Amino acid sequence: MPTYPASSPPPARLRDLRRDRSILALAAALCGAISAAGIVAVAVASQLSTDHRDHALGEATATLASATQQLEAARHEIAAQDRELEATRRELRELRRDVRDGSRCKKRKHDKHGKHGKHHRHGPRHEGTLQVMPAPAPATFSGPVTTTITHAGLSCPSEHHCQLHREFVDATLSQPEALARSARVVPSIRDGVQAGVKLYGIESGSLLKQLGFKNGDLVRAVNDQPMTSMGEATETVVNLARDPQPTVTVTLERKGEELTKRFDIL
Repeated sequence: MPTYPASSPPPARLRDLRRDRSILALAAALCGAISAAGIVAVAVASQLSTDHRDHALGEATATLASATQQLEAARHEIAAQDRELEATRRELRELRRDVRDGSRCKKRKHDKHGKHGKHHRHGPRHEGTLQVMPAPAPATFSGPVTTTITHAGLSCPSEHHCQLHREFVDATLSQPEALARSARVVPSIRDGVQAGVKLYGIESGSLLKQLGFKNGDLVRAVNDQPMTSMGEATETVVNLARDPQPTVTVTLERKGEELTKRFDIL
């Protein structure tokens, strides 16, 4: 039986050590692979979470912007209705004052007649004839009824049809600051999409007022071009201004009813 030096392990022992070493190396490789896969999984999950968070944040931001625009539009509409209500109250006060003044005048005439007329107890009796003036003949009109506009170069044969002369249009467009101050234009958002632009705070005597626009009108399209953005609205107006004799049709919504206005530039 052969003998081995004490410092050298037996062959079986050597094989066991080599096998254990291989097993440990394999286990280490597996642990490394598992750790790498875990790191990748965590990174992917973090990226997915970040993308989801960014998407949710984007949707929340868009919803907030839409709600803010709708709130601003509602504020403008309430302010316009308040102004109309105040104007109505002012007209009512003036009407009451006229009725009151008329009643006082009638009472003074009645008192004067009672003192000096034939029914006065102690005064002289006056008799006379009351002349009744004939009623004026009803006015007759020939031709279409035309709404007279204070500005020269603008006339409206009907409520939704107006004619403007080119000189008047050029003079109006030459004052963009005054035109911009004549009304407030607010985008109208419905279901996250701009449905048009709303008009608020239309000044009395302004061009929009004379053309028949009212507070709260939703302009949906101009010449069949949807007003889905302020850029499109501006581009449409610029193109119309360059046209020598355009016919402008405005599709708008007023209190749930769709209307079409036509403007001829002569």
